[in-house]
This record gives sequence, C-alpha cells and structure tokens, in this order.
Amino acid sequence: MEIHHLTHIENLKNILEKGLKPRNKLEKNEFRNTADNKIINKREEYKSNNSNIEIKNLNDYIPFHINELQEQYRIPYNYVVCKKEGNENMIFLSCKTENLFSDEIIYQLYHPVSNYKCEYVSNNEEEFIKKLEEEERKLKDEYNFDYSNQRVKEFLMSEILVKGILYLDNKWKIYVYSDEIRNKIENCIGNKKIDVIVYSSIFS
Repeated sequence: MEIHHLTHIENLKNILEKGLKPRNKLEKNEFRNTADNKIINKREEYKSNNSNIEIKNLNDYIPFHINELQEQYRIPYNYVVCKKEGNENMIFLSCKTENLFSDEIIYQLYHPVSNYKCEYVSNNEEEFIKKLEEEERKLKDEYNFDYSNQRVKEFLMSEILVKGILYLDNKWKIYVYSDEIRNKIENCIGNKKIDVIVYSSIFS
C-alpha cells in the first residue's frame, strides 16, 4: 500500500539529514508546523478502542495518509493545509508500507480522534485493506460519498501510524507542485537517489 506524509518544503533539509521523526521527537526549532494545535492536543490524549492495547500518545508516531484516497477523492486535511500554506510550499513524501523499517505500525480506519475509529495493529495490513474497501463501498451506498458528510471526511483521513525515525532512500518519492519546485528539491537532495515527481493534480 502506498502512503504519504505531507510536510512543508522548509522541513525537507532537516528530514534528509536527521530522518522523518514523530512530533514528540522534534525540537521546536527543528520543523515548520502546519498542523492544527487543537488536533495535536487531542492526539496526545488518544484512547485505543482495542482492549489489548494501552493508551497511546499518537504524537509518538509519524502519521501517514493513503495515496489511493488522496488520488481518487482528495483528503480534507491535505486540502486545508495546501490551501493555507500554498501548494508550492508543500511536498508529499511517499513510500510503500512494505518498505518501512519500523517495530510498530498502526493501521487506523477513520481519523484517530474521530468517533468512528477502528484500529488495526501491526501485521494486519491485509485485514485493514479489506475493511477499508468494505467501508468505502458502504459510504458510497449510504451517503453517495458526499464530502460534506462528516463520516466521509473522517474516513478519508484514515491513517497509518509509524513508530520510530524513517530515513529517506531510493524507495521513497517526493511529489511536488511544479517544475520549479522539483528543480529546487533536486538541488536540495544532492546525490540521494530519491525520485522527485511533478504531480500538480494531487494538490488540488
């Protein structure tokens, strides 16, 4: 499954040098924040709906969204951030889950702090994808996948939460808004074998 992490272009240099980190591993001057502080606080107080899992602070994980949902429908969070910060200032760091090196991956159906959340833990990707597809069909049948419906919005913001620090290599792709930004990014990454791809439609 292909997933992505949306971040400000100003954060790339530090990510290339020190890795992509969970929010709680970052120093205040180490990144440009684009997230809603209210949501950040709610993520700190997350309560799992799986009785076998202790209460977690989701800011200890790197959040990713699902490429297929972004490409087909557009994810509300991404839309809001890109509109606020400017498409040219945002980049999508994309990879496949099979290429992630992490001791823990949480597959989260619906947004983690929504009322609809349904959690799937590590090594349950096949089950998660099956449930994701079932839920998508259900939302089409019940709500015609109406973007104004809160449940549909929360579904589109389903997350893959990854524990640890991730280092970008040739298995990653960076999606950017324009040729100008691609040239800027390629100069930044230097000799690293990371594909930088202009994919303007994913931003709109």
